[in-house]
Amino acid sequence: MAANRRRGASKKRDLVDCLENDEQTSNKPLVPDSRAKVRRRFRLRPWSLTDWRSGLYARVLLLIVLYLLQGVPMGLTFGSLPFLLQTRSSYAKLGVFSSASYPYSLKLLWSPVVDAVYVARIGRRKSWIVPVQLIIGLTMVFLAGSVEQWVDSARVIPITLFCFGLVFLAATQDIAVDGWALTLLGDAQSGYASTCQSLGLSLGYFSSFTVFLALNNAEFCSRWLHQPAAVVSLASFLRIMGSSFLAFTFILAFFVKENDITNQRANPGDRERAPTTVVAAYRALWCIVKKRPIQRLVLFLVLSKFPFSAHDHISSLQLVRRGFPRQQLAFMAVLQWPFDMIGAIVAGRYARSSRSLRDSLWQLGFFLRLLLAIFTPMFIHLMFPYGNGALPAWLFVLVFIISVLYQLASDGLMFVSTSSFCARISDKHFGGTYLTLLNTASNLGGTWATPLVFAAAHRFGYIGVALCLPLVGLIVFFMLLRPTLIYLERVPASEWLLATEQIPSKE
Repeated sequence: MAANRRRGASKKRDLVDCLENDEQTSNKPLVPDSRAKVRRRFRLRPWSLTDWRSGLYARVLLLIVLYLLQGVPMGLTFGSLPFLLQTRSSYAKLGVFSSASYPYSLKLLWSPVVDAVYVARIGRRKSWIVPVQLIIGLTMVFLAGSVEQWVDSARVIPITLFCFGLVFLAATQDIAVDGWALTLLGDAQSGYASTCQSLGLSLGYFSSFTVFLALNNAEFCSRWLHQPAAVVSLASFLRIMGSSFLAFTFILAFFVKENDITNQRANPGDRERAPTTVVAAYRALWCIVKKRPIQRLVLFLVLSKFPFSAHDHISSLQLVRRGFPRQQLAFMAVLQWPFDMIGAIVAGRYARSSRSLRDSLWQLGFFLRLLLAIFTPMFIHLMFPYGNGALPAWLFVLVFIISVLYQLASDGLMFVSTSSFCARISDKHFGGTYLTLLNTASNLGGTWATPLVFAAAHRFGYIGVALCLPLVGLIVFFMLLRPTLIYLERVPASEWLLATEQIPSKE
């Protein structure tokens, strides 16, 4: 009897719900107004980054352009200017110039300030991105002529100070963009951050290094563009890039609203976890640094790139000094760019589905890069004796293949896998500081040995240093890097996040 009464009560509730639904739907027109449909279709609304289906492509494009702008000062500092100075300066002076890259490796020192200080009306990330990009653009435009004179007269100190300032500003922009990327894409699409970073930085570096050197070379322009002289000078290139910075920053400031999907979908209590003062931000950084998995990961990132320092910074200079035509090297870099883009996209798709850094393509990239770092100096020493004699065509093809494989191992496999892993484990509430800590360790791993390598090559020669470093790197891998990969694979996801009781309280 009791069961029958329960079934009867349930049927009554279903009947009431059905009647209520019928009453609600009866008030709606069966055939929608066609004019209202047209108005909805053609209704104009501001561009928003929160529309998930259509906004995903807009967010990815925005991040690629922001990283592209960041890559322009990097290409000048790490590529074009050292290339222009290498025929006018010694390895010792080039080692002094390499110190201009240090702000990019030390940006962790001011990343908590970028995370905590902002103007709410402008946006947490745009408060830094907009003014920094304006300063970069104005600096390039107004100092373009002076920089060209400094390069022509090989004045290393003012060039170093100029690039030091650009790199400092680009590093500050990078802190804000990294933090924005985590919340802009959301947890489900955080793997796209590494692909956006790789594509954007590669495009920026390519434009300010490869494209500029090609258009700045008279022989290249005469042979391929049928122009009597170089198409672009250093001063004109700086003005063009500076104007591009100013134009995009204007669009970003007035036509892009900083609102992201993660902050809108998060619980209200999650927003309180973000640091609201500079002191709280530095306390949060200290809590992150004290974590054992972070310490192991930072040491791994710092030591994983030094075996390739000689190849990364000296091999191309050594090729030119031994008679390899600079315009051919620039042209090969142009041909190489599509392979770099395809490699970054493919590696990014695989990295998003990998469970850990060990499960990714990082190890394959490390050993391929190590093998090429050992082979390349011997290849240069044997096949390129000093002189300006004619070189066979097959030698150009072999140099091109080596360059493509090395960039695939470096930027495609190692960089994308590392960036994807770091973006996946980072706490989005401290995105700028957290991701900057890991990126700083990664960048420092590629730069801390550079002055030492230049000094050693100046004293002992290129071939000896270039062969010793990869052999030392092989020992370091089996003694330290491989055990660290196994350890990181076993760390649960919750260990990477800051616990609620660790978050500095709002003072």
